[in-house]
Amino acid sequence: MDSVQLATVLAAVVLVASLISVEVGLTVALLELALGVAAGNLFHLHTQGWLDFIAQFGSIVLTFLAGMEVDPAYMRRRLGASLGIGVVSFLGPFLVASATAYLVLDWSTRAPLIAGRALSTTSLFFVKGGMNVSLGAVATNLGLLAVLLVAKMLPKIAFIYPLARRADRRHGSLTTLLMSTGLTFGTISSLYGLNAGIIDKNQFSLLVSVVVLSAVVPTAVAERWFLPDAEREQRVDRRLAYAESEEYV
Repeated sequence: MDSVQLATVLAAVVLVASLISVEVGLTVALLELALGVAAGNLFHLHTQGWLDFIAQFGSIVLTFLAGMEVDPAYMRRRLGASLGIGVVSFLGPFLVASATAYLVLDWSTRAPLIAGRALSTTSLFFVKGGMNVSLGAVATNLGLLAVLLVAKMLPKIAFIYPLARRADRRHGSLTTLLMSTGLTFGTISSLYGLNAGIIDKNQFSLLVSVVVLSAVVPTAVAERWFLPDAEREQRVDRRLAYAESEEYV
């Protein structure tokens, strides 16, 4: 497939992902990754130099955009909680996933470190990443997929929930579920490992599949049972503000 044909297919994938995202309320990045998997396996697409450049540029832009959304005042007020949750959110799954890949799955050399890095991230290689996923490798290694998913999700929940509950009792469960997701940098880390020859395509396919599942499952649970009601939250905030003012007087 030449550059024009590849660009046409990818443009169609991005358009369809955007339309579906608006209709069903799922993140467009997740849909781009899923459709990238489908397109790559159906049409046997292969990445090209210009696509690598666009994907790398997009990941840099995404990092800057994420930083622009941070509220410095809130970060200063909740610095201890933010640092604590951030550290355990990365370190716990990194250690558990790396150890699982090395001791249980017998992945050698630096592959366990890539697995730990890919599965430790929290919520660009999305369409490009999907193109490199082999559905056959995933289908024949469902047991390994389950092991890696557990190795990521259990330490996330076990380490994050106590700190999130202490920092915000009302939203402790929601915070835990949101911090349990992973997509962007998990995909980037996996792609780096594949391109550098640290992991093979089967390992890459398993890691990206775990990244996708860890984004879908916690998000669905959070939206179904733990999404805050705006009006109720405002009433609670008003009562808390009133109680604090009465205590001050």
